[in-house]
Amino acid sequence: MVREAVAGDLDQIVDIARHSDTAAQWSREAYEKLLGKNKDKDTARQQVMLVVEEQSHVQGFLAACAVLGEWEIENIAVRGSSRRRGLASGLLRELLQRAQTQGAKHIFLEVRESNRAARAFYAKWAFVEAGRRPAYYRDPPEDAFILKFSFPATLEF
Repeated sequence: MVREAVAGDLDQIVDIARHSDTAAQWSREAYEKLLGKNKDKDTARQQVMLVVEEQSHVQGFLAACAVLGEWEIENIAVRGSSRRRGLASGLLRELLQRAQTQGAKHIFLEVRESNRAARAFYAKWAFVEAGRRPAYYRDPPEDAFILKFSFPATLEF
């Protein structure tokens, strides 16, 4: 089940991120700030934190934001033992539905050039390369591909 993350999910989210080589390694405080976000829908910046839960345990999460209608996926990870079961697809599907409902035209993200699995995953969802950020990542230094999803005029999930 995909749902909005709550403060009680914090420990599991941090644990999943810490054990994921490909997740952005944010501080615990960054996640706390995101989960304590202002729920005012009239602000220019909207943040979304979704989790996928099975048997009362968080198995994955997705963090995204929108500024003036432009969306970006900031972080996504699934617990190692739960990968390759469609959970990331469920998270992404939910985000796409929410973004489309709010009139989004595009969703962007960065991915390491060497992360072939992520690049294949996003290609399956019709994300295309839209640019490159040289030396964007550290530890190890690496370029990022900017990927872009564009909503067609009519799209149903």
